[in-house]
Amino acid sequence: MTTKCSELPWSKRLIQVNLIALIIAMVFSTYMLLIKSWIFVIIYWIAWGLYFTVGRYVSCRHCEFYGKPCTSWCMGLIGGKLYKRSEKKHIFEDKGMLKMMFFDVSFFVIAALLPVIVYIYYFFISGLSLIDLILLTIYGLIAIVVFLLHQIGCNKCPLKQCPMNKSKEK
Repeated sequence: MTTKCSELPWSKRLIQVNLIALIIAMVFSTYMLLIKSWIFVIIYWIAWGLYFTVGRYVSCRHCEFYGKPCTSWCMGLIGGKLYKRSEKKHIFEDKGMLKMMFFDVSFFVIAALLPVIVYIYYFFISGLSLIDLILLTIYGLIAIVVFLLHQIGCNKCPLKQCPMNKSKEK
């Protein structure tokens, strides 16, 4: 990494914890889906693949933290490796917010909710075992932790135009 974390509004530790929490959620989700059907695992990873590629195209290229570690699971680094920086000043030019919601947030939501949707589907088709309910509960707790950690980073982010930023300094 070429950027020192002291230049960023968040700590290296927060970035690491945030990324580790997401990886734990992804591995756990993969396991949950794999015990139901490998087809769902493929759909799950396609959604993540779209989030990591298309989502970075519409979001990271415009961000001030392009190419730098960010609390959005280091996506700034991924976007910096995949695409050239956009000439636009920020994401909200030229229907950027709509593109971000459709191509970035929607792929994330699909990936995050797919394990729950699959288990609801199996609940109506064949019922769920106690193990399934325990897995869903653990996944729910992991998802809450991932979301809360992400929000801690968002609250430290200086990008005022971002709708995810709930910073009091706006």
